[in-house]
Amino acid sequence: GLFVNETSSDYKGFFGMAQSSTISNLGVTNVDIIGASRVGGLVGYIYESGSVTNCFSTGIVTAVEGYVGGLVGYNGGNISSN
Repeated sequence: GLFVNETSSDYKGFFGMAQSSTISNLGVTNVDIIGASRVGGLVGYIYESGSVTNCFSTGIVTAVEGYVGGLVGYNGGNISSN
C-alpha cells in the first residue's frame, strides 16, 4: 500500500493533482494517507477537465483541514464508473 503522512501539505494521494488528464482502469489498495486539504486515495485534486474513470481505492484517507475523499479529495473535473 501507499503511506503518506504530511499533515501540513495539500494535494495528497497516489496522484497529487490531475489537470486536463485522464486516469482510467487503475486501483490502489491499502492506502494510508494523511494530508492537510484536498486528500484522496487516488487523486488529491482533479481540475481543468481532468477525469477519473473505472478506478478504485481502498484504505484510510484523512485530511486535517478539509476536502477529503476515498477516491478523490476535491473534484473540479469528472468522475465516472467508479
